[in-house]
Amino acid sequence: STHFPQNSNMKNRSSTRASTIIDLYTPPPAGATQRQKRSAAMEAMGKSQWLQTHWFPSQMRKHPNIAFVALSPEKNDGRPPGGIEIITTNKGADNDNEGSPSSPLSPPPMTASTEEEELAPKWKKSITSALKKIQVDDLGDMDASALRDSIPLSDGEGRGMANLEALQKKLAVSVVFCDMNGHDDIINGHVLLVGNKAKLEKKCFEMRNILSHYHWRLSGTDVAMDATTTMGGKKFQK
Repeated sequence: STHFPQNSNMKNRSSTRASTIIDLYTPPPAGATQRQKRSAAMEAMGKSQWLQTHWFPSQMRKHPNIAFVALSPEKNDGRPPGGIEIITTNKGADNDNEGSPSSPLSPPPMTASTEEEELAPKWKKSITSALKKIQVDDLGDMDASALRDSIPLSDGEGRGMANLEALQKKLAVSVVFCDMNGHDDIINGHVLLVGNKAKLEKKCFEMRNILSHYHWRLSGTDVAMDATTTMGGKKFQK
């Protein structure tokens, strides 16, 4: 399950702008193995990337006063990617339209006493619900940065990044290339598939095939079509 710290780092920027930080990263227990540490970091990064691609856009269309910002490790106390800042701005108050009815999608002006009780719980609940059936599959160390750069827009058989992006959109599944630029080297190089569990098991053969094909061209090793490890530690054969 997704973990949310109790101290969600509320900030009162102004009477019309409030924000909260929700962190998807759950630190592994003391004495955790490398595998457990890797799983915790991948779980947070994978789900954060899935939210950015497949959930945030629809929420921002529904709630034009809301913005979602994925925090880099530098902006989140060095923790692995998984921190999300949610910012709400009451534009009606900015325009001083006190006599105008507010939009049903826009909350009333927030004060320091109401922002924590209204903003954080609402979005924690929404994000938890959105991620309820989302699973992170680790395809293994596929030299993610080099693999991503090696995939052309399209090859002679129609395989390539354009096809991969179309499949991600169609299936609401994210391909995550873990390239941390020096942060959390434990997950560097790995490639993740993130989405609904049933779709990962039954609908992602073509995505896995594209990744496997170009990884084979890089290294001569077929990883994505071999055993896939879920974040729960279970392995299943494709």
